[in-house]
Amino acid sequence: MRISSVLIVFMILLSSFTAKADFPSGISLAKILTLNEGLSNSSVLSIAVAPEMIFIGTERNLSILKKDGSIAIWGPQNSPLAYPKIPAVVVKGNEIWASCRDPMTGGGTLRFDGLQWYRYEEIKDDMQSNYVTCFHVDEKNVLWIGHESQGVNEFVQGTNPYKKFGYLATK
Repeated sequence: MRISSVLIVFMILLSSFTAKADFPSGISLAKILTLNEGLSNSSVLSIAVAPEMIFIGTERNLSILKKDGSIAIWGPQNSPLAYPKIPAVVVKGNEIWASCRDPMTGGGTLRFDGLQWYRYEEIKDDMQSNYVTCFHVDEKNVLWIGHESQGVNEFVQGTNPYKKFGYLATK
């Protein structure tokens, strides 16, 4: 009885989600992505939806589902994503932000503007940490970056060329 109740609640939640979801045209929940369809890994860690594609961070690289249904893979072999694990990804305007991680050697944060990659690092760029766990773009188009055990950064480079990140302060 309990399993069927949980299943009914899940189905109701899923149907309400799909009714309100705003997917790029040509992409819908009717397609299930697995390794057989080209997903880089079955362990999905993060998802970001852009107007023409969906970015899927996995344990093994960043999968990009394009409007035509094809899947591209970005990873250490073909991009500056130095480590295969992609725990966080977000779309900010025309930019893609992704964090990559390796349990032995560290992590990194990268931004792709459609033409060029930019790497941000803890010491060089005054970030709280190279271990990024999440991104969020707020209603003012400000990028917030959550770190493992190190708090939150705000991306402020556009306002001050010498300071790329601000810190979330408490009073």
